Amino acid sequence: MRLWDEAATAVANRLHGEGHDASTRVTDASDHDGVEALADAAAALGPVTQVADAAPFLLGRQAGFLTGADLLMHGGVTAALRAGELTIP
Repeated sequence: MRLWDEAATAVANRLHGEGHDASTRVTDASDHDGVEALADAAAALGPVTQVADAAPFLLGRQAGFLTGADLLMHGGVTAALRAGELTIP
């Protein structure tokens, strides 16, 4: 397990209790319908360091009123779906 995986899992366990795996790896993605289409629609599959850049925002004052929201970081898949450029089998 890489250091990032260990750190993410430790934070998840601290916040939500033991038993969480916050691994940054995607496993068995090819076994699920539509996953390849979603990956193709994403503008880029970024490294974990790009996702980690969201942490300072979420911890900063600018996110003070951000509660109960999902922060989607998937390379523009939602925009592609809305524009009709992507269909999921």
